[in-house]
Amino acid sequence: ALAATLVHDPSTVLLDEPTAGIDPILRARLWEHLRSLAGSGHTVVVTTQYVGEAAHCDLVGLLTDGRLLHLDAPDGLRRAAEGGDRVRVVADGPIAEQVLADIGALDGVQDRVEQPEPSVVVAVVDDAATTDAVVACLTEAGLEVVDVDTQVVDWDEVFVRLVERAPDRAERATADGG
Repeated sequence: ALAATLVHDPSTVLLDEPTAGIDPILRARLWEHLRSLAGSGHTVVVTTQYVGEAAHCDLVGLLTDGRLLHLDAPDGLRRAAEGGDRVRVVADGPIAEQVLADIGALDGVQDRVEQPEPSVVVAVVDDAATTDAVVACLTEAGLEVVDVDTQVVDWDEVFVRLVERAPDRAERATADGG
């Protein structure tokens, strides 16, 4: 079906769930071909329920209940779902409660700071400058930072968070008692 669609070299290609029911090897080849088409000037529009395929796209529209909730690049959707970038910072020793509080009080650090291990802090930050400020807090506390990385939110989680935050969905849940 895809070959029949492409044989006339259309400038715009609309595909409805093109990867449904195909194996992972063929799926990867299909996305490679779609990227090649887009790279050669074709417009490729894909609908899919496999939200992980958003990573293959330049622009993603998230639809629910017949409404467009978000339209952004994949990284923009991840940031919208998380409220920023989730960074994990590892120090060379235990991080004291006061240092965690100081990190939580920094401008650009979102509402929660987690400590999954005594020497690890995870925070959602607005930008790289805020990540630098988190590192500076640890350094000022006499700790050496041994690793800093960005944690990537799973696409299914991105979808769930964005849909659950939709304003009218929250209103309906309250009205329905759930």
